[in-house]
Amino acid sequence: MNGYVVSLQQLYGIDVNRRSFMISEDNGLSWQATSTQRFTWAASQGPNYVSAVPVPWIQGSGLTSGAPVVPYIVANWAGTTTHSR
Repeated sequence: MNGYVVSLQQLYGIDVNRRSFMISEDNGLSWQATSTQRFTWAASQGPNYVSAVPVPWIQGSGLTSGAPVVPYIVANWAGTTTHSR
């Protein structure tokens, strides 16, 4: 995932080779190809466009969970600011 247009509830993605652009209008359940122009338009939506943040895969017994943080909630998943070190 590359970003999210809040007002339209659309996810945008791009492949690792930066050749294919995708859009999802059902919170990532299905994806369709979209044009470079549509992808560029979405990314230019200022505060209405939320860029994705790369999250590394971490596994271990020291992980904790916490309440979702409002800006990080999209559909049925969310991020937290809770962490352990």
